[in-house]
Amino acid sequence: MTKKFGVSLPEDLAERIEEDLEYGDNRSDRIQNLIQLGLAVEDAAEGVHVDIPESQREREAFLRQVFIDADI
Repeated sequence: MTKKFGVSLPEDLAERIEEDLEYGDNRSDRIQNLIQLGLAVEDAAEGVHVDIPESQREREAFLRQVFIDADI
């Protein structure tokens, strides 16, 4: 675990958050955008009474299928 952004995160997750940052990008903005996206997904799932899987692997597969089914 590592403590970044005032939150304890697994090292690999912290690296994923930072890897897309360009020089001069704001970490706080990146974290805020990711949180807003996650909350929007959660709200959308709750709006249609769908439970998002708990495990990372199942969650990724579930979301991938949502986008495939949406034909985006």
